[in-house]
Amino acid sequence: MLGLALGITAGLSPGPLMAFLISQTLKYGGREGLKISVVPLLTDAPVILASVFILDKLSGFRTVLGVISLAGAAYISFLAYKNITVDAGRVYRPDVPGSLKKGIVTNLLNPHPYLFWMTIGGPVIAGAGGVGRGMVFIAGFYIFLVGSKLVLTAVVCRTKKFIRGGIYTAAVRILGLMLLAFAFIFARDGLKMILKP
Repeated sequence: MLGLALGITAGLSPGPLMAFLISQTLKYGGREGLKISVVPLLTDAPVILASVFILDKLSGFRTVLGVISLAGAAYISFLAYKNITVDAGRVYRPDVPGSLKKGIVTNLLNPHPYLFWMTIGGPVIAGAGGVGRGMVFIAGFYIFLVGSKLVLTAVVCRTKKFIRGGIYTAAVRILGLMLLAFAFIFARDGLKMILKP
């Protein structure tokens, strides 16, 4: 049950990946949202391994997370800029949205999955009382994490037809401002982690 609860909470919690998922779904359609929904399945294995490595070398983990946060702030600022400067008339031009690649980079440069697996996920698996229980936790977590993102994509697709013209542009720009806020938080937290003795 814990895996299910944590999965749906993580899947629906505001964050850069959620804002990016909504933005890409609005701009390019449900297919792009679906690609972003599965990003945690592609990125979390290296995130979990990196988290275990960081825990093993605990003395320098704040600096490593700080660098990840600063890199994430820079990348998310770029995504925010693309949203804030969106031109509604040019959104559906025949370009390649690159949602999967951008989603992977966004998630790998987000310090929150690392913190989750170092502070919650890893200890839960370690204390699960066996490999089978640990696998049940992981399966429940990812079913509900990805499932909640798929549901969110479907909801955005259904409401998208009601958002036209100026409202559409405003919605995408607001999402850009949300991404910019996350970039600011990542930069602030990254500097704190690096500079704090």
